[in-house]
Amino acid sequence: MGSILQKLSDSLCRLGERVTLLFSIEGFLEQHDAIRGKGMYLQTIEALHVFSRLKSIGKYKGFLSVETVVSDPLIPHLVAYCDSVQGYSH
Repeated sequence: MGSILQKLSDSLCRLGERVTLLFSIEGFLEQHDAIRGKGMYLQTIEALHVFSRLKSIGKYKGFLSVETVVSDPLIPHLVAYCDSVQGYSH
């Protein structure tokens, strides 16, 4: 975990249940990076995994949510994409 993500996770975990983290993920790597910039998909997924893991062990007590802008390039992959992110919003 990068040092910035570590500091951010420490701070957000201290806020307790008052926090909802909203992750904007615009599809898989190709679709997301085309909209958000090269390398942003992997950074976003890493942060989502970190907070999901922290929530599963009870350290992060807020909510996690994933939002997606459905674009034309994502449509052929939409079912697979929805399956891939389904377990993260809680």
